[in-house]
Amino acid sequence: MQKYLKIGILVLLIAGIVWARQSGLFTEDAVRGSIEANPVLAPVIFILIYIVATLFFLPATPLSLIGGAIFGAWFGSVYILIGATLGAVLAFLLARFVLRDWVVANVLTRFPQVQKYDTRLEQNGVATVIFLRLIPLFPFNGLNFLLGVTKVRLWQYAFATAIGIVPGVVVLSFLGGALASRDPWAITLAVVLYGGLASIGILYNKYNTRAS
Repeated sequence: MQKYLKIGILVLLIAGIVWARQSGLFTEDAVRGSIEANPVLAPVIFILIYIVATLFFLPATPLSLIGGAIFGAWFGSVYILIGATLGAVLAFLLARFVLRDWVVANVLTRFPQVQKYDTRLEQNGVATVIFLRLIPLFPFNGLNFLLGVTKVRLWQYAFATAIGIVPGVVVLSFLGGALASRDPWAITLAVVLYGGLASIGILYNKYNTRAS
């Protein structure tokens, strides 16, 4: 049910971006003018919004698409990566030092499967976190808090998170930029890449189920 809900939200967001573009509310000239007028403030505000969204469990996909649409695929990727990594680290620190009991009671109970990775996180934190980021077995925002109550070291978590989310960040930023440009070939390529990325977790789960 949640998968269909996410797909529905993505479709509505794409339709909204296209509508805003065609209606003149979201034009290239207007966006470029705002960014040129605030070349430092605009990225900082976007990064801060991304951090807040990460901490409050707000969907990251729409923000990533917006970042790509506003700043372009490459700069958008950089700003998304910074915001997502900083937000993830702050969530981790809150879970480890402030909200441990709340995370255990409210988040870990929903995703108890993460506990089976605890030993691997302690022994090889970097590789395990990269694996968990590349294979979307758990929601991004939830995983940030979940890993805070495991045995993984902070530096390993931060480093591996920054690496592991790169593919998703680049694909979503590219998709946002493609939608803003209305280039049909770019949109098609971006959708194919997004579909391939989204299918990784599904294929892994099917393989894991058969193997067990």
